[in-house]
Amino acid sequence: MNFGGALQSLLELKGIHVAGKAKLGTPPSSARPFYTERSPPLRELISEMNKQSSNFRAEQITKAMGALVYGAPGTTEKGAKVIGDYLRSLGGRDFFVENGSGLSHDNRMSTSDLYLAMKDMYKDPALRNIYIDSLSVAGIDGTLKKWNGPLKGQLKGKTGYLNGVNTLAGFLPSGNKTVLFVIFLNGRSIDFHTGRRISQRIAEGFLQ
Repeated sequence: MNFGGALQSLLELKGIHVAGKAKLGTPPSSARPFYTERSPPLRELISEMNKQSSNFRAEQITKAMGALVYGAPGTTEKGAKVIGDYLRSLGGRDFFVENGSGLSHDNRMSTSDLYLAMKDMYKDPALRNIYIDSLSVAGIDGTLKKWNGPLKGQLKGKTGYLNGVNTLAGFLPSGNKTVLFVIFLNGRSIDFHTGRRISQRIAEGFLQ
């Protein structure tokens, strides 16, 4: 539906009138593609998603996973099931995944569930660098670009924010080891700036 609406808008911008509205349907067997667009590699899409915290891209990747595992068409429900299957395979139990972007107060996940996923990525040599390099670097880029001080150039992480919820998860070198950590802050008093300030102080403590 998003593609149909976007295509209709672009055609109308070019002066091409489109009657009716875009809707879901099954193409006839005689249909043939008239144009094929290749997307960038998945590692680039995930990097842009994580560094810029793109909720739209997260939803599209979630739907793509759903289609790959459970068949087309890709839907948020199918993608959420894939995420749930993965978390359960790692030992996660007490969670609920409504969507892939996290933009819902109905999503439920513990810090230990997210830690299990991060640990799984970290121990896989084929995925470790791709995953960590997709995250924002404190003081350098993405949503952590303004985080200077002792964390600059050290912390690679992902932030998250909803009203009353502020999160930070990431990887931080400490001596000859790497610290994997997850911080979830909840409560009416946790606004955007308060949550960021507290999370930054906690992360700085891992350097000591």
